[in-house]
Amino acid sequence: MADIHSVMRLRDRGRHREAAELAERLMEGCADDVELMGLLKTRGYIFKGLDRLEEAEADFRRALELFDGSAGLREAVLCRRGLALLKRGRPHLGASLAEHRRELELAERLEDPRILCGTLANLANVHIRLAGYGKARDCAERQLACAEELGDRRMVGLALSNLGRALMFLGETRRARQRFEAQLAMAEASGEPQDISNALNNLSMLEMERGAPEAALPHLQRQLELGRESSDRNIEMVSRGNLAVCLRRLGRHREALEQAKEQFRLSWEKSDWMNMAAALGNMGEVYIHLGELDRALQCIENLVRNAETGGVSDAAAGGLLLKAGLQLALGRREEAFGPAKRASRIFDALGLAGQAAEARATALAALPAGDGRAAALLGREPGPSTDGPRGEQRLAVQRARHGGSSLEELAEALSDPLARAEALAACGRRAEAVGLLRKLRSTRPLDTGPALLLIVLEEGRGPTPVSGGSSEQDSKGE
Repeated sequence: MADIHSVMRLRDRGRHREAAELAERLMEGCADDVELMGLLKTRGYIFKGLDRLEEAEADFRRALELFDGSAGLREAVLCRRGLALLKRGRPHLGASLAEHRRELELAERLEDPRILCGTLANLANVHIRLAGYGKARDCAERQLACAEELGDRRMVGLALSNLGRALMFLGETRRARQRFEAQLAMAEASGEPQDISNALNNLSMLEMERGAPEAALPHLQRQLELGRESSDRNIEMVSRGNLAVCLRRLGRHREALEQAKEQFRLSWEKSDWMNMAAALGNMGEVYIHLGELDRALQCIENLVRNAETGGVSDAAAGGLLLKAGLQLALGRREEAFGPAKRASRIFDALGLAGQAAEARATALAALPAGDGRAAALLGREPGPSTDGPRGEQRLAVQRARHGGSSLEELAEALSDPLARAEALAACGRRAEAVGLLRKLRSTRPLDTGPALLLIVLEEGRGPTPVSGGSSEQDSKGE
């Protein structure tokens, strides 16, 4: 296996194209399947680093075709991991999760605790992104035990981060804080700026999740200072994005806008499409809360273009959904339908059911009751829930609105405040809907949906009440 080490030495020196070319030459004369798997696996990761993703996927799949179930097990594990990471980066989280599960099956046979630890870390991360917090906690607990057994401080820190996040989203704030504080102490002992930044990021997220943005602010200010002191532009970029969200939560919108603009400048310098999209989203949402909807729309349209250029499809879909909400707030109902429908298709393709439901509900809200285009969006839906996620509840409202069911009864049954406000508005109880939204805006200042619907109703751009509703709808209603 001496030849593959030559490929790896070139790779480690940053000479990636030369490494890929050498791997190609070595493959031509390689008669050993396991050695060929190793060359394909190594070149696949090189291609992934060069953003040649289709070639990377082809190499990983070709290597797996050579796997006979026993010889080359280590290479098979790492090829499954490579496929999962490609799916996660595109992103298609459902497909990524499936690949990571196959990776785990192989890794548990390999009896290599370091590789198993990495596999568990990846699984925990994807479960968190898919809101499978209980499964994420289980994976992270195994990851932590494995990392502690290895005695690897950095892997322990990553495990503490994953476990803390899972616990945080499960509402176990005290236990999550303990994990994050242990992560920070370990990072400070190592002196590694990126590790310290990650821990500070987690602690600030915890404070935001428990509704205490003022307690998050010192962690974020320290993170920003750390980025400046270490001349790490990535840490500075991330901290400015986090500060924009935190300051917006505190109602300090002009300061939030300045932080978002700096986040965009730094991400532009790095051609970091994901953070460019995040920065433009931050700017757009600040403008929404400042009532500057046309400027918000300009930011969100730029977000969609940047995200599509960079292949960040989940950010593009999120931008399209926000664009649809803005068009509704501006009274442009027909212009809202197309972006919302596109967003639902992208979210469906990515396996993000909750966001897809939100997008379908927004597309339906843009249509007049009984519009023929509604059937394609409603026909394949099971009976939406009145106590499930927001998207399902909003779909229940639109099903009733387009199908002629009783919105009065539904409004009383819904548990999500935004869905309930939509139902109240649709059956003509505008004053109640506005009161509910104003309360929601004060208690959830980062929730853009209620802010946009409130603008719709206050400007008289809401849907025409279904028959049998009260007479609160003013003369501006459609």
